[in-house]
Amino acid sequence: MPKFTLIAEHTNWYTGKVESKVTYEFEADGISDVLQNTDLFIRGVGYFPEGTLDYVPDENYGEAPEWRVPEWETPQDDISHSEFFFDTERNK
Repeated sequence: MPKFTLIAEHTNWYTGKVESKVTYEFEADGISDVLQNTDLFIRGVGYFPEGTLDYVPDENYGEAPEWRVPEWETPQDDISHSEFFFDTERNK
């Protein structure tokens, strides 16, 4: 059974000193238990999101049809640059 440790440190913006630290440890067998405990941790450190934490399957859209690709996104192979275009030391 995997063991998880989630840590949140609240740091003072002005001093840089850690003012509080929340550590949450749990063991879980399934992904639903991991998501539920992670949601509890997120809420325990002061965030209150609406909805539930869940995995959503990726949609396999493939590539956009040619008519939907904006003109400025199409690759242009004929662009030429000066010899200094990739010279990162030039303006130092």
